[in-house]
Amino acid sequence: MHSLRALDAMQFASASELRRSLQAEFSAITFVSADGDLNEVVSMYDFQIENPNDHPATDDAGTPPAR
Repeated sequence: MHSLRALDAMQFASASELRRSLQAEFSAITFVSADGDLNEVVSMYDFQIENPNDHPATDDAGTPPAR
């Protein structure tokens, strides 16, 4: 139905199965991926999505790296 690469499809299928099995315990599962194409497909299935690229990198003290 969607054009996903093999490992992306496995990640999505795993998240879908996890959500199905835990649905009674949790109201939402957050899908974490930096892959824009994968996130687009996942969003069609009402997952909350967290893209690590949307957050600036920091060191252990929370300071952004020098550029």
